[in-house]
Amino acid sequence: MDADFSNFKTYTSTHTVQLFDSGGPLLGKIMEMIDNAKESIDLEFWAVEFCGDAGQLILQKLYKKIEESKKSGHPIKVNLLVDHYLISKGPPFSIKWFAKEFEKNGIELRIFNPVADKHLGGSYLTASQRDHRKQIVIDDKEFIIGGTNLYDDYFGVAQNINRIDKAIWVKGDAAKSAGDSFKSAWDSNLTVAPSKLNAEYAKKTPSKNYTSLADLNRQYSAKEEEASGPGKGYEYYPGCMIPKDKLPDEINIIPKEVEKHNKRQPPVTVRQLSIGLDTPGTKMKNSTFVPALMQKMKQAKKNVLIENEYFIPTGATKDALKTLKKNKVKVKIITNSQESDDGDSEGVLVLSHEAAYNWDDASDNNFQVYGYNGKTPKGEQIDWAPRGSGTKWSVHSKAMVIDDDTVWIGSNNLDPRSDYHNIEGGVYIPSSPELALQLKTSIESNNANLIRMATDKKYQKCVEQFREQNGPLIKTLTDMQYTVFKYFY
Repeated sequence: MDADFSNFKTYTSTHTVQLFDSGGPLLGKIMEMIDNAKESIDLEFWAVEFCGDAGQLILQKLYKKIEESKKSGHPIKVNLLVDHYLISKGPPFSIKWFAKEFEKNGIELRIFNPVADKHLGGSYLTASQRDHRKQIVIDDKEFIIGGTNLYDDYFGVAQNINRIDKAIWVKGDAAKSAGDSFKSAWDSNLTVAPSKLNAEYAKKTPSKNYTSLADLNRQYSAKEEEASGPGKGYEYYPGCMIPKDKLPDEINIIPKEVEKHNKRQPPVTVRQLSIGLDTPGTKMKNSTFVPALMQKMKQAKKNVLIENEYFIPTGATKDALKTLKKNKVKVKIITNSQESDDGDSEGVLVLSHEAAYNWDDASDNNFQVYGYNGKTPKGEQIDWAPRGSGTKWSVHSKAMVIDDDTVWIGSNNLDPRSDYHNIEGGVYIPSSPELALQLKTSIESNNANLIRMATDKKYQKCVEQFREQNGPLIKTLTDMQYTVFKYFY
């Protein structure tokens, strides 16, 4: 695929940006952005957990902001766009019921690309295009984009598994492009109002009452829970009933965590910034910024550091990595191992292992692929929420540092789905050694928790067993423009 820079717009005006790699400060920043909003708040997510602590904090902040704006005589417009795939598979609630509750509170909900059933029925190419972008745009003047979904595990407060992730806040002219990208998905013919969903989802009802925030923080199962009405003494929020006098303990320390974060990773002024944003298509992407991004990456002279949930390079990504290897640029890739895998993507994990062996032959230290060992990360990521300590941690970042002075943070994985199907987005910032050092330091803070898969006997055995069982399929699956594995990310 040739590089098309039409969806990779470059700005030479001044922007202020800030890196976020910890859930507490990121929640604080989101709530600050909501407070600052004057006209519009646009939220776009691949996955949401309405009943989680993080989701509830943001919803309560939105409801408060909407109520204040109504009283001021200048009501604010709040739009929430959610991809249909995961919420169609989730706990028993009616999306239509959620939409009505949101509407009563001043939020309009739309669903991107409803699937015929939970197994991506209907036309494969159409159903396979998912909105994988995670961004919040305020007044077309500032935005946050990255890998963070609206789930507790992306903010480090889940009890079973948590995520190492990256997001970036941007204030400046590029926010208009972020807003336009949201509108293109919001107004797409693949996007529908919940009232247009088929009858299958109308049968689902709200999940049962929760009696404590500990209950809210647990993963709930569609098979185990039944609907029940609102209970006495509860505030009636979509999907959950939360005691008015109860809030997560972490909310009390968020301001202090924001202050600490601003010292560790202060905002940075940049003079140039490119924003890569996809637009929806009816079969596959109308266009993709990935080849343009890879064109930038393969111009690296010294080193490339990548932290990404998956490593299954195809197309432009594969070509760029070949160029880097040929030019003896030092490449270090950090992805997931069996220890950090979330259990929902075993087939893709094995393909990642296969790619690690194909690219990292263990004899060339210029090209290294590492898997994360699942242990609790150090520093601010865990300081703000001790309940995340001891859980499994999985890499979910989509971040890159080039030549110690250029940064990419976005929503796209290094895999065929992000390359060819999903709607993705991100920010590319050259000539900013200060920001690059912040991101590099953050990524490398977990070096002690890395496993070089090409030299680890356990992973050699894993790939060898998979090759024996599926040898003829491996090359086909890796070379295909899309993967037939069903997986979440």
